[in-house]
Amino acid sequence: MASVAGSLLADRNGALIDEIQEMLSAVNQTTPKGRRDYALLATMFNTGARVQEILDLRACNLRLGKPYQAQLTGKGRRQRCCPIWPETSQLLRRLCMEQHIELGSELRLHTEEYAHLRNDLNHHRCPGKQLMRGASYG
Repeated sequence: MASVAGSLLADRNGALIDEIQEMLSAVNQTTPKGRRDYALLATMFNTGARVQEILDLRACNLRLGKPYQAQLTGKGRRQRCCPIWPETSQLLRRLCMEQHIELGSELRLHTEEYAHLRNDLNHHRCPGKQLMRGASYG
């Protein structure tokens, strides 16, 4: 979805924009797994979340109506509420519908074991390039 990638990158600058665009466009969205990866990567870039925070994300942690938000649980079980863009909200809503996850439920947004999904997200996040840990996307 070019519109999501565009809004993710609207206020960003430099080579990092190109890298994020490249990562998102490399995801094959013709498969359910690819659409899942795209939605989770978009959420990760939108919120600045760590991979583990995305892996722990549950449907009940999402507010997909205005104001669009995701509640993330980070290191030390610290919780933070992050605004998300309407386009990211649409991706997450579609993901829940496709995976038959009821909004507000305790179910995670993925159906695979952590190790497989972590590898998938890291593969998309770093296709041949390593992002610096702690790098700012804004």
